[in-house]
Amino acid sequence: MTQHKLIDQEDRNAIMFEMVLPQLVAYRDSLPQDVPAISAVIALLRMLQSNRQED
Repeated sequence: MTQHKLIDQEDRNAIMFEMVLPQLVAYRDSLPQDVPAISAVIALLRMLQSNRQED
């Protein structure tokens, strides 16, 4: 029987803030024009990251 490893909160945060966020910022910066939806997601992720660091 296969056992699945669950991803804990620390792993999720590391994936989101150390991998996804920088790649999303780099992608946004490479685009020829502003995409408000991408900028909004980046802003939300940065707010979550800031709240996490304050805790």
